[in-house]
This record gives sequence, C-alpha cells and structure tokens, in this order.
Amino acid sequence: MGELAVSRRPGDQLIAEGLGSCVGVALVDRQARVAALAHVMLPEAPSSWNLSGRPTFAARYADSAIPALINALERAGGKRGHARAYIAGGGQMFSGSIASTIDVPRRNVEAVKAALHTANVRIHGDNTGGSVSRSLFVNIDDMSVIAIINGSADVRLDAA
Repeated sequence: MGELAVSRRPGDQLIAEGLGSCVGVALVDRQARVAALAHVMLPEAPSSWNLSGRPTFAARYADSAIPALINALERAGGKRGHARAYIAGGGQMFSGSIASTIDVPRRNVEAVKAALHTANVRIHGDNTGGSVSRSLFVNIDDMSVIAIINGSADVRLDAA
C-alpha cells in the first residue's frame, strides 16, 4: 500500500494488490511503452507529513500520487499528453455508521478523479465502487490493464 512503480522493461508486470477502499491508478503511455502504477490509500496528505515542502510517501495520497505518477512516467520516457489513466478499487469494505460517515472509499475515488482532471489526464478505464476487493494489473509486454476482482470475472480496462 502506498507504493509507486514504473517500468518500460519487457516482461515486467506492475500490480497493486488488495485494493479495498484504496484506489489503484495506472498511467500508460502506449507510444513510449511505459507505465506507472500507484496504490493510493487516502484522499490527501496531512500537512504535518510535509518535509521541505514535499509530502513523504507521495503515492499514499491522491493529491500527491498523481503528480508523482506523472513525474515517474516522464522520467521513464513517457509523455503526459500520451498517458491514459486506469483506476480500480474504492470498494466499501466495512459497514456501519462510522464507515458511512467518513466514507474513505468514495472520497479516495473522487480525489483521484479530481487530481487526474487537474493534471489533464483522461481516465480510459474505471472499475471502482461496490463492496468488493480488487487488484490492478499492468502487463508491460502488451500494455494491458486488468482489474482482478475477488469473487468475479477479471475486467480488461483497456479494451476500448
């Protein structure tokens, strides 16, 4: 959780596992054949975690994960203008008044979507919500993006 990975190496696979209320965000530049993936845990970084103006553990928070993903993609040779975003997760894994009051899953999804919109990166595949756990999988060989849904069929997010 809270990790970021980037690759352009054939044979690599990027995986964000155990996405309950968390949201996996993949940026894929098919032209440059590079992808970046983050496992976002919370909507925003607490201000007390900033060191020297930069949030620590940037991939943990939607507001810092999206800029960090774009930066990682560009450092690996990708371009923001070519990047396609794919998101999965944001499931409500708990019930009860406290869970519905703080509604972290919904807030995570909204924060990720807002950060991608602000960065001018379009979402091309979305498998969020509900009450299931998922994993998000990116295969560098064919640049496929798949949401692996517990208890259900896998969903190819890049089919369009």
